[in-house]
Amino acid sequence: MKAKDRCAALERVQRIRRDNVRLLISHYHSGGPRQDGRSRLAALLGVTAAYITHIAGPNPVRSIGEHFAREVETTLNLPSMWLDMLHAPPAD
Repeated sequence: MKAKDRCAALERVQRIRRDNVRLLISHYHSGGPRQDGRSRLAALLGVTAAYITHIAGPNPVRSIGEHFAREVETTLNLPSMWLDMLHAPPAD
């Protein structure tokens, strides 16, 4: 695989992971103003809500690495590689 193709594949995986974390944020949103999905997901994963914003906010500044992706799946009892598979409509 050419370097350009590898780069495109990695970017695609990052987009899918980010979309899936956003899907999880929506899933954990209780509808109340005090417990938004981002904070609830962060608490379950043992990270800060700011970290969730950094990886899946409107303007993400961090990528979702392999280790963290697998940790999310394990912690939330999701199937292996769940975060790398498309589950939500692609973001615009």
